[in-house]
Amino acid sequence: MTVYDDYAHNPTEIRAALATARDRADGRVVAVYVPHVVERTRHVHRELGDALALADVAVVTDFVGRRDALREGISARMVLEAVPDPVRRVWAPSLDDAARLALALVRPGDLVVTLGVGEPWRAARAIVDGLPDASRAS
Repeated sequence: MTVYDDYAHNPTEIRAALATARDRADGRVVAVYVPHVVERTRHVHRELGDALALADVAVVTDFVGRRDALREGISARMVLEAVPDPVRRVWAPSLDDAARLALALVRPGDLVVTLGVGEPWRAARAIVDGLPDASRAS
C-alpha cells in the first residue's frame, strides 16, 4: 500500500488530492481528514463531505490543534455525516485512533492519504510505522 500526506484542507484541494490518489491507486483510496478550523467546518462541512466522496473510505478525526474556539453545535462529526453513501464513514476521535483504524482497514494495493492543516502527518507517519516490514520496503 501507499501512504501520502497532503496539506489539502478545503474542498477544492481535497477533491484535487483525492482525484490524484484515485488515478494512482491500484486498490481503494482511504482518506484521513483532520479538521483544524471550527468556523471553516461550520461553513463548508457539506462541501468537505462531498469532496471526501472521492474516497472509498473516509476517516474523519475530531478537531486537532484547532485554530479557533469550539462553538456549541459545531462538531467535526458534521463533516463525516456529510460524506455520502456508498463511502464507508469512520469516526476517529484522535490522530492515534485514525492511524489505528486506517491500519485495520487497509488492504494491499490501497492508497491512504492524510489531509488537513497542522498535524495529519503524524497519522501518516504512524500508519507507515505500523505497516509490516515487507510493506514498508515496497
